[in-house]
Amino acid sequence: MTAVFFAMLLAGQSFDVVVYGGTPGGIAAAVSAARLGHSVALVEYHKHLGGMAASGLGKSDIETRAAVGGLFREFTGRVYADYVKRYGASHPNVKLCREGYYYEPSVAERVFDGMVAAEQRIRVFRYHRLKEALRVGSRAVGLRAVNRATGEEVELRGRVLIDATYEGDLAASAGVPYRV
Repeated sequence: MTAVFFAMLLAGQSFDVVVYGGTPGGIAAAVSAARLGHSVALVEYHKHLGGMAASGLGKSDIETRAAVGGLFREFTGRVYADYVKRYGASHPNVKLCREGYYYEPSVAERVFDGMVAAEQRIRVFRYHRLKEALRVGSRAVGLRAVNRATGEEVELRGRVLIDATYEGDLAASAGVPYRV
């Protein structure tokens, strides 16, 4: 690593991993990194986490459940447990959630929030719009985001950047080639 790179890391808030996009994939990346002992900044454009799963998509498109594991299996288990706790094990809503694969968006959001809150190494920046990717030469080293409520800018630096948006916003801002 160059001295310029380390100087850039020190200029803003530094994390091991910066994830842009509080989608299910972004949450999984943030939680995984935190559980591996890394400091994480999770930056989301909206006020809530969970992307489409917490905004209206209430079903997981999984044909072969035996092929699913890891954090997604944990997510569905937590969804199921949420329904059992809320309604009782014999309630029709528990059966309708099909072991956590079908859920109300509010339940998905609550579960995602719980998963993120359980990880002390994750700092969440909700309601932040990407202003630009920060680069040293051809290497992306962070991002600048604007708090949509206050207008305050933050610089978040990381050894690893993850674009977990649906559209590739951070990658495009960093200069990664793309076509429309």
